[in-house]
Amino acid sequence: VVEPSDLEAFVDPTRLADSRTLLRTEWGVADGTFVVGLLGDPVGAMDARRAADIVGVARVRGLDVVLVVHPRTARIGLVLRWIAALRLSLGASPWLRTDVRLSRPWLVARAFDAVLALGPGVRTAGGAATKGVIDPRPALWAAAAGVPIVAEAHPSTSPAATSTFAVDDLLAGTRAILALAGCAIDRSDRGNSAG
Repeated sequence: VVEPSDLEAFVDPTRLADSRTLLRTEWGVADGTFVVGLLGDPVGAMDARRAADIVGVARVRGLDVVLVVHPRTARIGLVLRWIAALRLSLGASPWLRTDVRLSRPWLVARAFDAVLALGPGVRTAGGAATKGVIDPRPALWAAAAGVPIVAEAHPSTSPAATSTFAVDDLLAGTRAILALAGCAIDRSDRGNSAG
């Protein structure tokens, strides 16, 4: 578990790059699009599939949203194939971007509207169990830039989760993203708050 004193030493807000417009242009993202980044360490432990599930459901709910991940993120190949299949069958627009700069979060934090901090979680019949642990400190660069964080409800991510939402499943993550984007939340989802 990361202690709060470690976080202050890790994040130096004076190093944050003012790159919002430049990065969004490079990513081909329109002005009104909600951009979600997947940040954490190690990059290979971050789960592109879990992030894509959350963002994909938000897209189905009508949110114009793009997900940006590091190209070495776990299960990125699976997600790319899934999105390609959706584009062929439904004509869906591409909504995933990759960028190696996510390994240097101070360069990209200001380009996001929200950040996900999700490791390789698994679900069991008895509830949620997490395998693998991520270091949420890279996501804290986003918090220093005023960008909200949606982190899994796990002790390793608790410092990041205190910034915005602690979520324990796909629907809670989707509700958090929709809430941050100012979208209406369906009445059937209101029984389970995002955090």
